Amino acid sequence: MKKSTKRRVKKSLSIRAAALTILIVMLGAFGGGVYVFREFIFIQHPGEEADSAAYVIPTAQAVRELPNLTCQKHRELPDHTEEPHTITETYGYTLIPRTMSDSITEAEKLLSAYDVPYTVEYALAAYPEGDVLWVEYAGFSDSNGYYVNPAVEVTLCVSGNKPSQTPYNGKNRVYLTFDDGPSAYTPEILDVLDYYGIKAAFFTMGKSIEKYPEIAEEIVERGHILACHTMTHEYEYIYDSVENMISETRLWEGQLEKLGLLDDVAGNLYFRFPGGTVNKYTTPAEREDMIAAVRDRGYRVFDWNVVTNDSLLSIRPEDTDSHTYMREQFFESLALRASAPDKIVLMHDPIRETSEMLPWLIRYLLGNGYCFGTLDQMDHDYLMG
Repeated sequence: MKKSTKRRVKKSLSIRAAALTILIVMLGAFGGGVYVFREFIFIQHPGEEADSAAYVIPTAQAVRELPNLTCQKHRELPDHTEEPHTITETYGYTLIPRTMSDSITEAEKLLSAYDVPYTVEYALAAYPEGDVLWVEYAGFSDSNGYYVNPAVEVTLCVSGNKPSQTPYNGKNRVYLTFDDGPSAYTPEILDVLDYYGIKAAFFTMGKSIEKYPEIAEEIVERGHILACHTMTHEYEYIYDSVENMISETRLWEGQLEKLGLLDDVAGNLYFRFPGGTVNKYTTPAEREDMIAAVRDRGYRVFDWNVVTNDSLLSIRPEDTDSHTYMREQFFESLALRASAPDKIVLMHDPIRETSEMLPWLIRYLLGNGYCFGTLDQMDHDYLMG
C-alpha cells in the first residue's frame, strides 16, 4: 500500500541494521576489534590503541522498539564524519552496502553474495511471514554500509508461520469487525491481528479519520478493510433524512480523498449504519430507502450477529469485571448463532478493554475449530432481521 506510518516500527534492514550497531561482539579476528566505552563505540584499527578521536558510530533510537537488544543513548556523528567518507581499508570486515531488503529471501541472497555465514531464527510476530524482524551481527555500521565480521555468523530473526486455522466447513467462519475508529487503541488491535495473521474490517468515522489520519492509512497498509460508518455517528441528524445519510457518507469519502485512500477502497466499499440498520430512529420504509441510497453509491451493507457488548461496559453488573462481562456476552451471542454460516463479530476499537481481550477471543476461536474470513468473501450483504 501507499504510506507507512510513524507509529509502526520501520522494518527495512537498512534502518534496523543501523539500529543494531549497539549489539557488538568483542572481536579478535583480523587483528581488529570494536569496543564499547559508555555511550560511544570506537573502531580500533590493527596495531593501534583505542583512540577517543576515532569514528563515533551512532546508535539509532528505533532500537528501543526492538526486543532483546541493549539500548544505548542516541548520539549524532561528529561534524567531520557526517558525510560518507572514502573507504580505503575495511580492516578485515566485509562491507555490505545499504541495500538489504526486509524479505528473508533477498536478505539471504545478499549475505550469500558476500560470503557472510548466517543462520535464521523464526518467531511469531506482528509482521507478515518471511519478514526479517531484526539482525544480529558482529561489527558496526556507518554511512557507507555495514561492516560485518565474516568469521562470526549473522543471525536473521524472521517472522514465522502464523497459527493454523480449521478449514471452513460451512458454519465455522468468523468475521471480525471494529466500529467507531480509528482510535489510539487501533494500532494495538492491528498488531494483534498481524500476530495471528488475521484480517478484519474497520468501520470508521470520518471525524476519527480526521483525528488519526496516519492510523487510517495503516489500516489500509496492513491489508484490512477500511469501511464507512458515516462522518459523525450522530443518530438524530443522520436518520432525519436520506439526504443527511448520503451527506455523511460523502463527508467520510472526503476524508479518504484527502489522504489519497479513496482509490484504495474503490470497488470494495462497505457500510455499517450507526446502531445498525434496525434502530429506533427510522421506520421500516425509511430504513429501506436509506439502504437503497447507500447501495446506489456502490456500498455493501453489513450489520452483525455476534457481540462482546464492549460499548455497554458502563451498565454491566457491579460484581462483574469488564473482561468477564465481555466474555459472557460473546459466549451467549456466539451460541445463538451456532448454526449460522457466517458469524460477524461487532467490537469497538476506541474501547481499551477490546484491545486487551482480543488475543483471548482469537485464541478461543482458533482453539475451538473456527476459521477467520473477510467480508469480501461473503457473496451477500448481511442485515439484521
